[in-house]
Amino acid sequence: MKVSIDLEADALLIQFRKGRSAKTIELDKDTNLDLDAKGLPLAIEMLNVTQKIPIKELRSIDVSLPIKR
Repeated sequence: MKVSIDLEADALLIQFRKGRSAKTIELDKDTNLDLDAKGLPLAIEMLNVTQKIPIKELRSIDVSLPIKR
């Protein structure tokens, strides 16, 4: 998984896995979900991200996943 931000484009991308997007679903006017040919999620893109999330909060992203096997 990869999280990236492009401040020039004011966009945040959360990529779950690599693949070719077969369909994009508009979740709202600034949020898109990319799906592969099987309908599985590839990525979420948020546009105008700094209008929704303060830049201070975007400086660091803490991800903690309690995955047990």
